[in-house]
Amino acid sequence: MKFATTRGEFTVTVHRAWAPIGADRFYNLVKHHFYDNASFFRVVPGFIVQFGISAYPPVSIAWRDTKLTG
Repeated sequence: MKFATTRGEFTVTVHRAWAPIGADRFYNLVKHHFYDNASFFRVVPGFIVQFGISAYPPVSIAWRDTKLTG
């Protein structure tokens, strides 16, 4: 999945075989625009960045109590 940011684009590669429930959840969050306009935090250049909080509180609230189940 390709993400566009103010600093450029990046691609997230998800291997569904490694974690099918988590991969499906990530796909659905992207598909439903959960990450649109989200911010990055805890950036370690050249290594890792954390993100995952929606920029829109009502969206975060709607997803808050959903569980990963298989």
